[in-house]
Amino acid sequence: MFVYLFIFYSVISILLLVGKCEFAFPCIQWNKHTGVCVNVDSCTGFRQALNKNRSFVNDLWTNSQCYQYDPNTVCCGYLDGKLHFTFDVGSVATTVSPKTPSASYEEVWDQYSSIIKTEVLYSPDRCGKQQADNRLIDRSYIPTVEIDEFTWLADIIPKESTNGLCTGVVINHLYVLTSYSCGFDAEKVRLGVYRLNETTTCDVISPKDDYLDCKKTVEERNVEFISDPNNIPEVGLLKLERSITFNEFIRPICLPFEENVEPKLNQNMFVSGWNLLDDEGAKYSKQKLLYRLAHKDECYRHLNEETTFCLVATHNLNVNTEFAEGTEPIMYQYNNGSWYLAGFRWLTLPSNSNEINSKRILGSTITLNTLKWILDKIQLLIKT
Repeated sequence: MFVYLFIFYSVISILLLVGKCEFAFPCIQWNKHTGVCVNVDSCTGFRQALNKNRSFVNDLWTNSQCYQYDPNTVCCGYLDGKLHFTFDVGSVATTVSPKTPSASYEEVWDQYSSIIKTEVLYSPDRCGKQQADNRLIDRSYIPTVEIDEFTWLADIIPKESTNGLCTGVVINHLYVLTSYSCGFDAEKVRLGVYRLNETTTCDVISPKDDYLDCKKTVEERNVEFISDPNNIPEVGLLKLERSITFNEFIRPICLPFEENVEPKLNQNMFVSGWNLLDDEGAKYSKQKLLYRLAHKDECYRHLNEETTFCLVATHNLNVNTEFAEGTEPIMYQYNNGSWYLAGFRWLTLPSNSNEINSKRILGSTITLNTLKWILDKIQLLIKT
């Protein structure tokens, strides 16, 4: 038995050494953002930073969780959706980029309240509402999404064709929010989509849907990626070329501008998008997966809970292999009946078991500073 274990670990060590095997365990970067442990040669910019500021970068590296796990790995972040060591090689070695002043919930709420009056954003009693919530049947554990459920989801079309799918959410009549990695490469968004391969919300009106005008044409808009080189958040904000009119298939989701609406431990959380399940028949239809918000120790004890949260599956469905590459929105329903965006799925943790509790994902949190950044950008819309 010991001989087999020795051979196994020897093979793994050799693969890691030559860069042929990657284990993307989560880690915390020097700037407190979440990253992943990867081979040093897979992390663009690391060698350059090490050569430029060897003493400081070497200290960061050798004192990291990744190095303690394996000296051939480094905690690597993301830049423009790709692995990148985020240390500023042009700065003085003993300094870091200045932090954005922390926003307060009172400040954010006051700004949000003033925008509500202009109806550019909506109050919690008007956003995050859907007809599907009025039905008596509990469909939480059913992966198929109703035609008029999660109507804020947006299908994002990239400038260049990619294997993965990108999903965002409508937050008002002119903006869609998505992950940063999806936003920077976005060209268009499609709204009111139920099946990806159709140009109307549905192609056949079934008896149970006879109260819906589901022949509505899917709305398509070119978008502009809104960014800020001095304060790049964990999200991507897309401005539509033309405003949209809300209907039963296109509605905005709420953002957690109020402190008391944050999700609680063990709360139900939904990941929703397209092509989530390993089911060819349902491949192009909108789907959802149910998770619970878990303590960070159930995923990884070094998680930065300010920017990342841990979700554990309450489903035992076979997910599509491409699911590991997606960045779908993570949503929850508060007791006021409205649906809120918690963040975006960021990383699927590896698992060697088929047990439900072994299916874990990490989500990037919509932080208070990110909410403030979003409000600042939307206020520019009001002034122009």
